[in-house]
Amino acid sequence: MNAQELANKILNTPLINEQDTLKQATRGVVDYFASSLQAKNQVELQQFKDWIMLEGGNKKAWLIGQKQLVTARQAALFNGFQAHYLDYDDVHATVRGHPSSVILSALFASIDKSIQRIDSRRFLTAYAIGVEVMARLGQILNPKLYIRGWHSTITLGGIAATCAIGYLHQYLFLSDAISLAATQSSGMRFVFGSPIKALHAGIAAQNAIQSIDWIKTGLSLPQNPFDEKIGFFMLFGDQCSVEDWGYDWEKNWQIHQLWFKNYPYCSAAAGIADISYKLRNKISNISDILQIEICFYVNSDAALIYQKVDIASQGKFSAEYILASILLNKKLDFQHFEQSQVEPCIFQMMSKIHRTYQNNEVNPKKVKIRVQLKNGAILEAISNFPKGSPMNPYSNTQLKEKLELAIGNNSLSQQLYQDISNLKNGINIQDFIQAYQSIL
Repeated sequence: MNAQELANKILNTPLINEQDTLKQATRGVVDYFASSLQAKNQVELQQFKDWIMLEGGNKKAWLIGQKQLVTARQAALFNGFQAHYLDYDDVHATVRGHPSSVILSALFASIDKSIQRIDSRRFLTAYAIGVEVMARLGQILNPKLYIRGWHSTITLGGIAATCAIGYLHQYLFLSDAISLAATQSSGMRFVFGSPIKALHAGIAAQNAIQSIDWIKTGLSLPQNPFDEKIGFFMLFGDQCSVEDWGYDWEKNWQIHQLWFKNYPYCSAAAGIADISYKLRNKISNISDILQIEICFYVNSDAALIYQKVDIASQGKFSAEYILASILLNKKLDFQHFEQSQVEPCIFQMMSKIHRTYQNNEVNPKKVKIRVQLKNGAILEAISNFPKGSPMNPYSNTQLKEKLELAIGNNSLSQQLYQDISNLKNGINIQDFIQAYQSIL
């Protein structure tokens, strides 16, 4: 399938009317706001906002949580950065990245008061299409793309967000915009443990806005980015040809496979955290630990790039750091990972931990921790599906609590939750944006 065929398939997609899919999309929007608003006061974000205000421009798009309008490009860049800043936003296993921080940031930035009424069901359908494209690209290219060192959130996100915007506004030039987004694909995983990982989400959303706007100005790019010899799949996956990756379009929407996260660190460590808390309650004296083994499915720990941690922010991507900190009863909250120094007791505990690997085709997310005590006793715990994952999902109540924690105002969070839930009923999405841009 070339870019024109993909664009045609997207533009001809009818509004989603399945209530389960629309409800899941609204849940994704709730989680997006919870993740964004939780991060809104972070120092680096405020410094980044100051740079945006100095740059200036035509103020027409919402900086979520900041009560300000900026250019569409700036809004996409900042909102994506903010949504992913705490690594608290949703994730998709096939993507191996974070769809909503990119796609929703781009969609919201593409809307301003000059645009005619947009049905919120079209907005949710556009969101689902973005997730679908991103997941299908991930299905073709991963795990090779990710293991090579590419950060899927940006590498795949720009194309996906461009597709979402194209559908939302029914841009007939979508094929050219997809090609322009594809040639901007980038992003390397070596940045994990720095704020630039989060900025990747903003860059991908910005690339989508730019791709649409630049084609609107009169630029063109009719060349197919999925060319068999030098195209996207060959570049990122060594695949010269791909069978029709638009099969079963509109069936089994991938948005149902979003994970909503409990913890402000890499989802690859979520199962480790779940069972670490259980193990901690079984160990009466931490000094009794002789050694610890974490057993992963092969390559399932690719995101956990740090086995030795120099600063706490790197600990978000370290199985050893997460496990050691929890066993030592450290509070791994949003503030914890801002520390510049790693505590000596965590260093010492990490030295007792090592990784092993097994093949487990049934459930590649399964992880086992085995603790050997000095008296010879062995403690084991297994995680099959972390809380928040599709097989162990959040309840609506838990999502509400996540949003309330971020806002800190029960009545406002309840109203926002209800208004987001109402998006599935076909309201004007501009009314929703204008209702909150002055208070959030």
